[in-house]
Amino acid sequence: MIFVCDQSQGMAGGNLDIAKAAIEQFVNVYMKQGFSHPLMLLTCSESTEEPVCITRCSLGDPVGLFEKEVKMMDTVTVGTGGGAGVNFSQPICHALSILSKYRLRDNMDTFGYGRHLNNLVPANIFVFTDRDTP
Repeated sequence: MIFVCDQSQGMAGGNLDIAKAAIEQFVNVYMKQGFSHPLMLLTCSESTEEPVCITRCSLGDPVGLFEKEVKMMDTVTVGTGGGAGVNFSQPICHALSILSKYRLRDNMDTFGYGRHLNNLVPANIFVFTDRDTP
């Protein structure tokens, strides 16, 4: 599961706290039910040229590190973007690329040979942002 969280100034004023609480609640319920799929946290913020995307916690890192990184998230101002919001095309492309590499490494995807039904593992990408995203 990959969580992509907006850290732009639009998330200030409680929006980021709501996103952090939602992520923490989801992970707590998820772990109590005995699921153990890897978790990943990407953060992104606005910039004058391109969105700034940071991998805070990668697939395979301990859950404790993931929870710590979620708690440490804060809003960021990069450059002088003027609050235009975050374009999520680059961060989501980055998330899908990392997910693809992870799935190839663990033989979940076998290009040219079809999919092995017993190896199917669902992939989820959750995006947390304010409504000012272009």
